[in-house]
Amino acid sequence: MMHSYYTTHSSFSDPQEYAPLYNSFSHNIAELTQQVKYLFLHYAHLDLFSAVASEEKYAELNLYSRFIFTTSFLLHILFHILHFKLE
Repeated sequence: MMHSYYTTHSSFSDPQEYAPLYNSFSHNIAELTQQVKYLFLHYAHLDLFSAVASEEKYAELNLYSRFIFTTSFLLHILFHILHFKLE
């Protein structure tokens, strides 16, 4: 039962039509860890990398934190609005 908890998506993490993009990630846990290591840093932990956010930027981040974004919505923004390209 615990295995399925970690191998299935929730309604927030389901990439939907972008699922095939996940095939580019390694299935080896050590390699996967290296691939995704720095993809996400919550602004509450900027100090871990000696990073700083101005008061203005911090206020902006807090504004957006009120919204809940699903994985598929964020991927849609990357590919269709920001025209992100895979290399």
